[in-house]
Amino acid sequence: MNQFISTIAEQWPNYILEIFVIILGVIGAYMLNKWYENSKNNKKEKLYIQSLREDLQNQLEEIKIQISFEKPILDSIYWIGNKLLTNFEDSSPDEINKHLIKLFSKFVKSLFPIQ
Repeated sequence: MNQFISTIAEQWPNYILEIFVIILGVIGAYMLNKWYENSKNNKKEKLYIQSLREDLQNQLEEIKIQISFEKPILDSIYWIGNKLLTNFEDSSPDEINKHLIKLFSKFVKSLFPIQ
């Protein structure tokens, strides 16, 4: 036992240095692993954002197409509504028919789309 204690007393700076190196190695490995995980998460995040951007662009295009389809209908409804409020004053029958035909043709096309 005395020999063990004397060895430790003589070698304690070496043992402390070894423990310190081991602790630094563990901390370094942990930091490297954390950096790698963050790097993977950043790549996933970029992919998700890119996918989201593409989806939003596609939806925006679909909305623009839908608006271009709906705008004539809304214009006709607005025109007819205004004329109803003024009892169709200053409106020719041809103009009224034009808006009614536009309105109903779009309505029928929306009910029975051509496949």
